[in-house]
Amino acid sequence: MNLLEIPDDLAAFLQNGTRTMEAGHYETISLLSLAELRIETLELTPNMAPFARDDPHRFDGGCYLVPAINLVRGDPRPSLDFPAWLFLWLPDQRRFGSFDLDHGDLIMFAPDVQWSDIVADPESFVLASESGGDGPVPIEYLKPWPHYPYVISD
Repeated sequence: MNLLEIPDDLAAFLQNGTRTMEAGHYETISLLSLAELRIETLELTPNMAPFARDDPHRFDGGCYLVPAINLVRGDPRPSLDFPAWLFLWLPDQRRFGSFDLDHGDLIMFAPDVQWSDIVADPESFVLASESGGDGPVPIEYLKPWPHYPYVISD
């Protein structure tokens, strides 16, 4: 993976060997190593976002394909099982966020949030991603249309 796709403070954090963080009630989470990071495709199906009812494909049975970089190792499968996607990087948005595996929503933190902000207070960012915007950190749901492709599964 090209290191230019992730912020410098995240790259430095992962290069120094740090692989765990305390994440509030999720306790200790393990981060992927710098070598393990890769762009993957998230399948968004907005359900909890305030604009979900406006989704032009709401009842089509498909999903929006959004490129993202998972930062958290899932258990037991790194990119498939929670807490995978608890923290992520969106390379085309240049923002950190969190993906709700249960509801298909992608939550973004403010554009000025840096990895050092998340590391300094991971619990607040976890709470923000769970609260739908009522937590201590402001969030914004990613509205995938019309910017990302929509596909219907077979």
